[in-house]
Order: sequence, then C-alpha cells, then structure tokens
Amino acid sequence: MLMFEKKLAKEPVDIKDGIYYFDAHNHGDFFDEEDAAEWDNGRLESNWKKRKFLENPTTKKLAETIVANGKEIIDLACGPGMGLIPSVKQLDPAFHCTASDASAMVLEHWKKYLDWNFMTHGVEFAQFSVLDMPFKDGSVPSFSSNIGLSSVRGGQVDYDKAVKEVFRCLEPGGYLYAVESEWIDIPAILQVFEKWGQEPWNCFTEGQTSWHDRFLQAGFEIVTEEEVQHRIFTAEDNELGEASVKFGIPVGTKETAFVLRRL
Repeated sequence: MLMFEKKLAKEPVDIKDGIYYFDAHNHGDFFDEEDAAEWDNGRLESNWKKRKFLENPTTKKLAETIVANGKEIIDLACGPGMGLIPSVKQLDPAFHCTASDASAMVLEHWKKYLDWNFMTHGVEFAQFSVLDMPFKDGSVPSFSSNIGLSSVRGGQVDYDKAVKEVFRCLEPGGYLYAVESEWIDIPAILQVFEKWGQEPWNCFTEGQTSWHDRFLQAGFEIVTEEEVQHRIFTAEDNELGEASVKFGIPVGTKETAFVLRRL
C-alpha cells in the first residue's frame, strides 16, 4: 500500500508490481532503452551509493533535518538520481520515502534494482507529474526535491505551477525540502548570445523569478536558505559554455538548499 494512499484525491489508473500509475507519462523526460541499459549496468547502483550530498555540509544538514523531523517524504521528479532518497536512506535505512517521477521507466528500473538487492523496505513508488499531483488539498506532511522542481519543461510558467501544486498538497505546517538550480546572471548570458550572433534561448528571454521569490509568492515560509554551489560552464558543457569561454564572459548556475514550511 502506498504510504499516502489515504491522501489521494484520485484513483491510480493502474497498480503494477508495487508502482502506482497516475497516467502522466508525457510530462517526463523521454528516456529510451539505451538509457535503461546504462542505468542497469551500474548507474543506479552508483547513484544509490553516492556520498556527494553527505560530503557537502549544506546538503548533509538538509538530509539530517529530514530525518530529524521524522515525517516520511514524497520525493518529486526523482529521476535516475533518485532525488534525496539515497542520502536520507544512508542516514536512516528505515526512513519511509515515496519515489515519484512522471517517467514510468525511471521508477520501474529503480524498483527492479532495489528489489534485486532486497532494499525496498520503506520505499514506495508513484508515477505522476509534479504539475498534476494526485493528492487531496492540505494532505501531505512533506515533500522533497533535488532539482525536481527545476526540471519541469515549461520554463517560468511551469516552475510557478509546480510550486503552487506542492503548496496545495502540503498540510498546514508541512515541509518542502528542496535543492533547486537557477541561472546566475541573465544579463551576462544575453551578452554572450549577442557576441555569438545567436538568438537567446527561450528560457533566457522570459521574465525571471528567483526560487526565493517564487516560494514566498506561493505562500511558503522560508525556514532556511543556504547556497550549495556555483557552477561555471566550461567549453565541454554545451554550446553556451563554449561561447562563454570564447568571449571571456563567465556564465553558470547556482544551487540553493531550502527548508520551506506551508503556513
């Protein structure tokens, strides 16, 4: 039984091998069998055992806060990295979590890996989009996200929609634990495109809102907010990184860890 089954506002379209399906397949990343083969050939195992979050003081404190608060989490858009769940389970193997993603393939391969290694205790699986979650208003004690909200496809409009959907589902006093990413300096990025002679990508031409402001606008209380890291693009990252190095204009992203509470 899904740990939050009594919180559901709508029934799943299917329940198969312990995964609840809510028919949001087209909202997620479009993985293929080549991706799945990579996951099964070591990437999932590596991601499950990763220590990166627990070696960073900021994200370690976030994971410790989740465990200390003691309320099971629904991890949003967990993807092949399994979100914050591996770090939380390393701190407390008995901690209860739900892994969610819009991609059924991601969840199916995670479930297979954990079943094979007898590690499914305390981990449930639910396939849905963060833009359309199946929970009743004010019903979920806590959510977590490791770039899950940042990964929605529709830019600023969908970022806002995702945050509002999380707020809707959280019970009063409930928590969102999130590490989210955003661009550091949009004017510098636009300068790179100008020198490059290219039209800016759509994500840079729309109005920008920081995660800090977006969470406040949705009605959250920011309990803590700490920078995790800055990441400056290199020529090896993508075309934008290559152009930024060529023109000597550093561009990149920053990740910030939040503990947020619904008032």
